[in-house]
Amino acid sequence: MHPLSMAAEELLELEINGLGGRLCHLKLERFRLRIEDIKGAIEESTGVPALEQRLFLGSLELIRLRQLLSRTSPVEVMLVRRTKEQLSWLEVLSTSGKKYQNAPPDVQRDKEVIQSVLNQDWRLLKHVPAELQGEIEIVEIALESGAPATRVVPNDMRRCKNLAKLAVKYDGSALKHFDPEVMDKELVMAAVERYPSAFDFIPEVFHQDRDVLFSAVQQEGTCLEYASAKLRGDKELVLAAVRQEGMALEYATEDLKAHRPVVLEAVTMDGCALQFASDELRSCPRVIRRALNSDGLALEFADEKMRDSKDLVLMAIESDPRAFEFASQRLRHDPAVILETLLRATKGYARESDRTEDRNRMVDEILRFLSEQGLTHSELREKLRGSTRGMAVLDCILGSDGAKTEGYGDATVE
Repeated sequence: MHPLSMAAEELLELEINGLGGRLCHLKLERFRLRIEDIKGAIEESTGVPALEQRLFLGSLELIRLRQLLSRTSPVEVMLVRRTKEQLSWLEVLSTSGKKYQNAPPDVQRDKEVIQSVLNQDWRLLKHVPAELQGEIEIVEIALESGAPATRVVPNDMRRCKNLAKLAVKYDGSALKHFDPEVMDKELVMAAVERYPSAFDFIPEVFHQDRDVLFSAVQQEGTCLEYASAKLRGDKELVLAAVRQEGMALEYATEDLKAHRPVVLEAVTMDGCALQFASDELRSCPRVIRRALNSDGLALEFADEKMRDSKDLVLMAIESDPRAFEFASQRLRHDPAVILETLLRATKGYARESDRTEDRNRMVDEILRFLSEQGLTHSELREKLRGSTRGMAVLDCILGSDGAKTEGYGDATVE
């Protein structure tokens, strides 16, 4: 839109002055205006190249527009041209920030130079003149360049909400370094989205805020731990939590731990979340099967009667042979269960990355557990004597003489 057709409040009028007096008058659209746009307009009006320009509002060098946009038009701005030496340093430091400490004092005070240097490495802030290190624009640049808030935000700026917002934009944990007075809902939500553990230091009132908790549990389900008692009974919130992390079921109310749809979602995400389900649901075959599909070791948390179900135990073992440990005593001595456990153990951890030693390690673990149950190698042979397949598996694993073989691999015996 042409400046002449805009309302006055949409325009920023600038009186650009040099050391010798007025240089030009500018009318610029405020919307999305940048310092670069102002310098471009000055270059077009005066012929002074943008790189040579340093703009001052009183004694303050402008690298951000905040001060300009808060003023009533027209605003008087002083233009100071860089010398050839300053331009040369500006070019050098644009790619070699570490040379900043060797630059002349007038170059070190040039905020455009400081911005370029800190964008390369915020740690170079230590070489910036002390009186500039505490200016809000310099602190903002350091934060944008990855500096930790605790390293660059002075104590007297810990109540600055704009700085807090900027710090949290890059690091949610930075909020803990600011005064609780600046922690409004918008800022807290931004923090927990990036750093769910922010609940350790945000005001207690936000532990009761449903929106804040929703934002948190979608990033880290176990943040449900920080919710108020009332919110832990909010079904939608708990569902969001367990869909992100099944073990978040631990922090739900007892009513929701007994609510089948919630528990099914939890054990789908992590089978071992079954341990937090109600006694009734730990006896529910449907829930247990869903848990075992996720993790065979979830058998440990099934009701005792369910751990005596051969179908469920075999299902668990197929997922992870170490689930054999949690079968009932009766099934731990069942030849068919033992055989399936040994067969599955020879497949290792069922990962594509499994090597021979991984499979050996799994078999060793199962053999050790069988031994702890009082089943020696000879007793194993006795139990499986009636099964040609079982004897073949034992020969593959233990050797025909009863001494465990090396590198038995995958004992797939038909």
